[in-house]
Amino acid sequence: MSKVMVTGGGGYIGSILTGQLLETGHEVVVLDWFVFGTKHLNQYKNNPKLTLLNQDVRTIKPAQIKGIDIICDLAALSNDPAGDLDANLTKQINFEARARLGRIAKAMGVKRYMLASSCSVYGANGDMAATEDSPINPLTTYAECNALAEQALFELSDSDFSVTAFRNSTAFGLSSRMRFDLVVNIMTLNAFKDQEIIIHGDGQQHRPLIHIADISRAFVKAIDSETYIVEGQIFNLGVNNVKIADLATTVAQALPMDIDIIYHPNNSDARDYTVSFEKMRNRLGLIPQMQIEDGITEVFHAVLKGETSMTPDTITLNRYKEVMAEGEEIIKKMENISA
Repeated sequence: MSKVMVTGGGGYIGSILTGQLLETGHEVVVLDWFVFGTKHLNQYKNNPKLTLLNQDVRTIKPAQIKGIDIICDLAALSNDPAGDLDANLTKQINFEARARLGRIAKAMGVKRYMLASSCSVYGANGDMAATEDSPINPLTTYAECNALAEQALFELSDSDFSVTAFRNSTAFGLSSRMRFDLVVNIMTLNAFKDQEIIIHGDGQQHRPLIHIADISRAFVKAIDSETYIVEGQIFNLGVNNVKIADLATTVAQALPMDIDIIYHPNNSDARDYTVSFEKMRNRLGLIPQMQIEDGITEVFHAVLKGETSMTPDTITLNRYKEVMAEGEEIIKKMENISA
């Protein structure tokens, strides 16, 4: 088994990936700023194979990488709206810190580097399903930084330092570090609370979607694969492409109540893209296990049972605003966060 560092391992996807890696016997070092605390990893806190490292990824030191075999890099200001809050900070974390970490990792003898990128790099392509070889058209700071990070890391990739990039579709599903700022999750929550789903615009924009457990499975699958399968490769990760209007209908039909779908005409979101997942299936051998309806159902039942709810921390953008308002002193404060 390998010693794996998961940057951003306390986050929405990272906490799921950490659990999957521990369950398959890997030793895991979670490096995270823990802006949302460490409580989301409490279920693993007594596992002797887990180490938590409270660290800003921008200031990681080479000694902290010593002995690591594989890096799964999920540390980033997540999603397009959050990335636009402070373009310079987003560039520092989502591009420059990743490129720097890649250089350090290669120098310290890390064998594999796996980057969590995003299908948002495709920008707007409508009904033309983008493959990994399609031109990219990043429309936001978040998307642009993902593209730059990919480029910088692939320049380092060789037979001794294997780089893989996973372009994630829009994620959904239940996590201990829950997010209700993602389209499937928030539609499900609003349908439960208000018996209505609000669509901004005409709902004809496309989104590729994938469950967070399947994103995590892609990382684990790549770790378990022969190097030649993943070295220097990009994989689009997704289960389906849907129009926002059709997704609202799917949510409404999946729940045991009458749901109204309401359209608000204002919408400035130009992102509209569909993605091919053939390479994920054929080369990586990953078949998603969770369908969109599965995610809707699990989130609905968790809300119904009171196991999760809308809190300030479940809206990533709001928490980032708090962090940015407090400035760099937040780094010191976060060191004292308790579960």
